[in-house]
Amino acid sequence: SPMQDGAGTSGLTNLFDSIIGEEKFVEKKLTVQKMDEVIIRSRESMHYYEIYKKLFGTPKESKSEEKCPYCKHDTGKSKFCRMCGAFPI
Repeated sequence: SPMQDGAGTSGLTNLFDSIIGEEKFVEKKLTVQKMDEVIIRSRESMHYYEIYKKLFGTPKESKSEEKCPYCKHDTGKSKFCRMCGAFPI
């Protein structure tokens, strides 16, 4: 995406895709969805989620009516989730 290109992080997606195999990713994704009720959409997101969880624990669901359908973070009126990067929501 243009945001990733401007930030110089576009190569990270390919890096994470090469490090985390499909079978392992699907296994981790299903475990996170079942245990934490968080939907992980990419290998890159899985990497960041594992760091987040190690530092802060399982994310708490926002009490707001305006929350991300994937990670449950409060999004306000935005169509972009600042926590997991989902767009549009």
